[in-house]
Amino acid sequence: MLDTRMMEFSIVDLPPGKWSKEGVAIVEAGEGRLGMFGFHGKTASELSYTFASNKGKSLSQWQMEKTISLDSSYKYCIRGATGRYLLLMRTETLANSYMENTLYEYLSLDVKKLQLPKVCLKQQKPFLLFETHIYTNFPPSLLP
Repeated sequence: MLDTRMMEFSIVDLPPGKWSKEGVAIVEAGEGRLGMFGFHGKTASELSYTFASNKGKSLSQWQMEKTISLDSSYKYCIRGATGRYLLLMRTETLANSYMENTLYEYLSLDVKKLQLPKVCLKQQKPFLLFETHIYTNFPPSLLP
């Protein structure tokens, strides 16, 4: 992990347990703490949020903050994180072929509010998934 204030890399041990391959994201939890979102276990229908309890000294102590239940009729994955925002992607089914277009829904999660507003819908081929990224810090003229 890169600490952008100190411009130093460090290794962070994940909280104990089985974390899904659908993604784990480290975020700023406030008050100088690290937060982590991830799918715990085999299914990706519950998004867990934990935070490091000792403000950057030793990151071996994590505390479970909240588990967010997601609609189990979708398949979810974490696409990225920046600052206090998390970008999730969900789809009802996976395409039968890499040549078929599939509808993907992107959701943004504000770490402080823990709400999931829809960002956009995108129809694309599964092998083009890596073309969608998160961006924050919009200039005031582009904010609602």
